[in-house]
Amino acid sequence: FPVTIPIVQTHTTNVAVLGVVISLLREEKKIKQGQFAKQINMSSPSVSKIEQGTNTITYDTLLQIARALNSKVSEILNTTETLCDLLVARGIQVFDTDKEIQENTKKGKQSTSIQVYMSGKILKNLIKNSDKLYPKARNVQ
Repeated sequence: FPVTIPIVQTHTTNVAVLGVVISLLREEKKIKQGQFAKQINMSSPSVSKIEQGTNTITYDTLLQIARALNSKVSEILNTTETLCDLLVARGIQVFDTDKEIQENTKKGKQSTSIQVYMSGKILKNLIKNSDKLYPKARNVQ
């Protein structure tokens, strides 16, 4: 009888990648999460959710984040976009929303694919430890 080998499809969202970028920039600046939360007038749990990619943010919040990190919104967004491109090049699907992931998963129910969602924490470990993806995204070689 034929054996069907499942295909593993790994995916994440733009929001999760953005959260990882914010977290890595914060750590780069040696700012503790609680201190950072105070700087941007948010609670630590809210900042944690942003960094894990489970909360979306407004432009105003992104502007506050950029200022607290002594960065620019464009730098944060460019790094996020470059990281998304690098992840896609490695076979990881990057979706705009969780809804898009759900729709894609429903389509794949008849197939033999296994869907693996990369949360912010897993994604962060991959980015930090895999061929220096983060420095590549920041153009820091």
